[in-house]
Amino acid sequence: MQTIRNFILDRCNDEVIGGIEDCYDVTAYTLTVQIDGVGEIEINSVDLDDTTAPWSGTFFADLDIDIEAPDGECGTFAGWEIISGTGTIEDAANPNTTMTIQSDVTLVAHFMESTGFANVVVMTDPIDAGMIEVNGVAMTSNPQEFAFTLGGVQTIALTEYDWFVFDHWESDFAELTPDDNATTVSFTSCLTDTIVAVFDAIPHASLTVDVFPAGAGTITMDAVPLTTYPQTEVLEGDLDYYFITTPTDVWSVFDHWELNHHVLSPDEFNTNVILHLMEDDTLIAIYNVIDHRSITVVVEPPYAGTVNFASSFTTQTDETVELETGVSYDFAATPEPYWIFKGWKALVSNATPNNENDQVNYVFTATDTVWAMFEKEEFTFYVPNSFSPNNDGINDIFQTYTNAIDPEYYHLMIFNRWGDMIFETNTPDQGWEGDYKGGEYYLPDGIYMYRLKVKSVHEEDYRELEGTIFMFR
Repeated sequence: MQTIRNFILDRCNDEVIGGIEDCYDVTAYTLTVQIDGVGEIEINSVDLDDTTAPWSGTFFADLDIDIEAPDGECGTFAGWEIISGTGTIEDAANPNTTMTIQSDVTLVAHFMESTGFANVVVMTDPIDAGMIEVNGVAMTSNPQEFAFTLGGVQTIALTEYDWFVFDHWESDFAELTPDDNATTVSFTSCLTDTIVAVFDAIPHASLTVDVFPAGAGTITMDAVPLTTYPQTEVLEGDLDYYFITTPTDVWSVFDHWELNHHVLSPDEFNTNVILHLMEDDTLIAIYNVIDHRSITVVVEPPYAGTVNFASSFTTQTDETVELETGVSYDFAATPEPYWIFKGWKALVSNATPNNENDQVNYVFTATDTVWAMFEKEEFTFYVPNSFSPNNDGINDIFQTYTNAIDPEYYHLMIFNRWGDMIFETNTPDQGWEGDYKGGEYYLPDGIYMYRLKVKSVHEEDYRELEGTIFMFR
């Protein structure tokens, strides 16, 4: 392989170059490149640095040779110098220039340690499009000029302001890393420069949305409920926005939308509309509000009964609702067990036909309070002193008769003359038929004793009664 490679190189030197010289009347010479110091250069398309130089190549006389020193852009390049042979450098101080040779030439690229400062202006375009931080510190003006140390690495980062989108960076000389489209870039300062963050402006307009009268309805914009009214937002222009208005309650009836500079789709009388925003405007949902009043209905005392009113409302304590003025509403009072309805009263309005009727009618013209008044059913009980279980259908069963009794705390016991319990029940409606403990054996006529434990549903304490029963057939 090495033999073949040597053959090819020799052929290139002997045959190809010689052929070009013969065909084009040119002369080939050897250019030797050296690097003085630390740096990088390019000779035509050949990249060299201080680790790969010196380097030699064949070039033709009087033809331009591109010579570049990329690191020279960072302020460390000192100049080009031909130290042997005959050649011409277009601009020996310029890191990017050309040269021609007329003999074998040795070229030196000189580099030196960077000193001094490079003045760099940083700005946005447009001026109000965004904020820039330079080396982690926000700029205090826009544009702002910085004096950077030659050869230093600087970092600039930007933040977009509303309605602007960053597009790219522009620079006269600096090579930005990673590229011109990154929002945060770095560069090596070397030359006086201007670096600009270029933005595209987004068209936008201010839109105020409101409801009239206040509180009559709500509005959603693009399915998001608005939280305050009026509400003003700056929105992207030349776009469709979707609005829906909903009445707050049954008293609000939507009428139409009002705005100044746009046309709504399908029209201003639809609760669901589309607004194609092109300029500043105010959009208002207009409602008609039905006259109504706040009416409070109170059960006195609470839970003593139930009041049904205005077709769909029910309360056992108190309920405040809004009712249309001038409209007739039905009220009905139903007592709970062990309670009695006593009548109605109101602050302003009058009941029809009268306050004592459990079903009445009210027409309200002002805010009002209506009471349905109940009282406790009287606690009473009666214990017979005799009965005759002879199946004649008259007084055949011994049982108590009570009113407003708490059935969970009822206890009746019956004893014979020797103190034996012969009957017991916890059910007020269950009586004694003269049998022995519920069996088929019936006791003889005579005097028996009872003990009764009862409690009113309206009281907390028990009552205990004792007495005698005379059973005869």
